[in-house]
Amino acid sequence: MSTKKEEFWQVVRELLEKKLENQAFLFQIPDQMSEMIDLEELTEEQEFAIKDFAKTVRKMIKKSDFRVKKWGIRDKSKTNINVFPLPAPYLHVVTETQTIRYEMVLFLQENQLILSLKRIKNEKSWGFAGINFSAEECKLIWKILDVLAKIGFWEPILLNRRLALISLSRQQQWTLETALWLQNVPATIDRLPMPVVFCAVHAILAAVMSEFPMGIKPLYYPALRLSDNEAAESLQLQTLRALMRDLNFTTVKTCMTLWQTEFEVQDTQAIEVLRKISHMPLLVRVERDKVQRILSLLMQHARGDAFYGHSDYPLGTLPILIGSTLPPDSLCFTLDWPAFEAPGSGDLAVLRDVAKVIVAQRERFIRCFARQLINRTVGIERYEKVYISNACAAIDEILGSETKRPFSHWANGLFAQHEMQQTEQLERFDRAVQLLRDRACWDDVVAPSAKEMGAGSLAFWYKGKMEQHCIAFELKDSFPRFLESRLGMRRADSEEFRSHLKTLGLLEKMSQNVRGQNGKSTAHVLLPVCIWEKPEEHMTEICDL
Repeated sequence: MSTKKEEFWQVVRELLEKKLENQAFLFQIPDQMSEMIDLEELTEEQEFAIKDFAKTVRKMIKKSDFRVKKWGIRDKSKTNINVFPLPAPYLHVVTETQTIRYEMVLFLQENQLILSLKRIKNEKSWGFAGINFSAEECKLIWKILDVLAKIGFWEPILLNRRLALISLSRQQQWTLETALWLQNVPATIDRLPMPVVFCAVHAILAAVMSEFPMGIKPLYYPALRLSDNEAAESLQLQTLRALMRDLNFTTVKTCMTLWQTEFEVQDTQAIEVLRKISHMPLLVRVERDKVQRILSLLMQHARGDAFYGHSDYPLGTLPILIGSTLPPDSLCFTLDWPAFEAPGSGDLAVLRDVAKVIVAQRERFIRCFARQLINRTVGIERYEKVYISNACAAIDEILGSETKRPFSHWANGLFAQHEMQQTEQLERFDRAVQLLRDRACWDDVVAPSAKEMGAGSLAFWYKGKMEQHCIAFELKDSFPRFLESRLGMRRADSEEFRSHLKTLGLLEKMSQNVRGQNGKSTAHVLLPVCIWEKPEEHMTEICDL
């Protein structure tokens, strides 16, 4: 009996692994599942194991108070079923955060087999997935299963749905490290565009972050501002998507891990989905103020928890944020990429090998990184700067490049470019504020009302319930166009420029819903006109919020 039971257990495991291959159990956890299997689909060994086990089960049922025919079972109440129930082990699905248990029964018919699984809950469920029985038939089946309970499958079937990272043998690691030594990594890193290496460093952190001890997970969002030129942005996105795909070091290459390199977050549900993704590098597009505020709040909560020693990164992975509404610079480390630079394919291959070596030796990397962080205080330097520089120092240590220190050298260049970028941005903002104070800068593109907006209009005069006079720009399109055409700025400056205006007291809210040109309530930027001339003569209607 034990041999038959073991062979049957093995066949059921094989069938479950095959039939549930595309079920991730990550975002949706089904309460019940069923699979119909023709016996012709089975191998001879599998079919023999199932039928041999069924013979043993049939003998046990016959010894009880049931009448058994070839494909039918009847009890004393003359309730009859024309399928043959077979007891089966429990199914345990192991995910990143929980173990999901299913109760399983197999129903054998002449030419087919039904796998019936129901999620175990507190309340008792009498029905079966995949086939509808009457109440009397269900009772009969449960009586039969109670008789067969003595078979006792003590070992459940496990389905592992946790993402695992690659592991290399010592020989493979030695071969990779030797190849990297011959490739001259410092020269390769110098040739690559800075945003590409920026993404690679954070892809390494994303891969190993789930194994970090408490207190060393990052408390900032890495972000990129792409080019305003559509053709250049398209090339940048192609490069980044390919890079994210190449730097995915999970062993499970599902459909999602192969092509899902970019994720657009539009609501709170999408953020919850994002929090369940781990190990994988992603581009996350943020285009809504509401989403930006939620991401900012999550990071602020994480930083608040850090004061009590319980900090944790608010998302499951460490994505590269892109889009027009990024969180403020106080919560992000944002790098500008205004013009496309094509990386060489050979240099990208070397960069991938570097990342692969680090991920394969992640335990050593984590020890080095933790030691670097513990031995260095933040002081007056930005937290993000300290974090990135320590990560780069740990990478150099793993690569055995303490003398040339290619990643530490790259990090110094990154910080210099970032500081220059912030200085240039502040100068642009100051010039733009001065231009805003000149009515000639915007007067000809502001319509008297939303209904009177023409082809050349970018905004309209607006007066809300508080009788405050404003100029209303549609957030997603008109305001970025106004920044670009009249203030000499980039479209990507929208979020930061609004924050700058808010800091100066020239903007009450980052955005506000008002009725625009199409008559629908949409997000607008409301620039108060109290700093300019009296606007009453230009306004023809009062708009409601």
